[in-house]
Amino acid sequence: MKLLNCSFSRLLAIVVCIISFLLGVYLIHIYYQKHTQIFSIIHNNGKPIASNRIEIYAHRGGRGLVPENTLWAYKTALEQGIDYVDMDINMTKDGVLVVYHNTDLNLEITRDQSGKFITKSIPIYELTYSELQRYNVGKINPDTKYASLFPTQHALTHAQIPTLETVIDFVIKNAGNKVGFQIEIKADSNDIKQQPKFYKKYIATLYHLLKEKNIIDRTEIQSFNWSLLLELQSYDSTIKTAYLTAKNSEEIIQKHFPNSHDSHSIPEIIKKIYHGACWGPFEGYITKKDIEVAHQYGIKIVSWGHPPTEHSDFNTNIILSLIQWNIDGITTDRPDRLRSVLASLGYTAPTSIRVKQDSTIMEATCLQEKEQGLRSSL
Repeated sequence: MKLLNCSFSRLLAIVVCIISFLLGVYLIHIYYQKHTQIFSIIHNNGKPIASNRIEIYAHRGGRGLVPENTLWAYKTALEQGIDYVDMDINMTKDGVLVVYHNTDLNLEITRDQSGKFITKSIPIYELTYSELQRYNVGKINPDTKYASLFPTQHALTHAQIPTLETVIDFVIKNAGNKVGFQIEIKADSNDIKQQPKFYKKYIATLYHLLKEKNIIDRTEIQSFNWSLLLELQSYDSTIKTAYLTAKNSEEIIQKHFPNSHDSHSIPEIIKKIYHGACWGPFEGYITKKDIEVAHQYGIKIVSWGHPPTEHSDFNTNIILSLIQWNIDGITTDRPDRLRSVLASLGYTAPTSIRVKQDSTIMEATCLQEKEQGLRSSL
């Protein structure tokens, strides 16, 4: 009997040890799964990615599915699982940074208080934040060519233009520091020349908000107006800036090296002249050599698409080429499709975020049947 009890005790001890070991492994796995995206975003912010990863940037929150730059778009992007939320910013007359793509009110997506699409475009900097809240950006005008480019976008009954602070707070509340921010400074070159004080305040306001929200380590600030990026870098050289290009590289190189007979590149210009971290070229102009040269200079390269030029919100052939050439990130209107493509090729996908339903997100109200249709399409 004693021998039997002894054997049973040893067996029980072994079972307990095995269970404890497996529980420990499971907890480590959960911890790693929970924190690996945090480490990845911060580590890869503004740097070329060496690992088997291509980062997903949800362009304007993923406008192929939800009206652009709205809180509902960012909710949808987080739930799908992305690395960066992309947004555009402008500053109002009273100094509030708002998330809106065009420097003027866009006739194709903006309705007035009566529900009619506006017919007169007004510069954002001529409106106060309070005045801007009168407009509804919950859907595209169905009678426009722009609407035909995004056939799977589901309209919202109402969506106000959010402040940058509101979007940042929303993402942090739901994703912590697992998701990065790609913020594009919008500005017209002529306006910058005519209102230099306004744009200095614009950049100063942006810098102080980034610092206050403690997101500099996971934010990439981009713009076609390279002088504004230099202005931002003067506040803090650790801010990762991304230099956008829409033209063929040769035009830009000629501008910076007009009399040179040597070989030069955009990554060289960004690194040596502007001391930037990233290059954001139009995906239709990117070559394999561009990506290789960018990496040689330690420049992160993140592409962006242009549906009016490509006649599609997701150019599969170009995307597949960029993946094959080891691009670092892809800014896309269809993060859902990019996730599927990357998964089919064996790439690790970012974690999906469970978004809390609260009063913040409900500023963008969505018809129940529309929401159900959207969820079924993801």
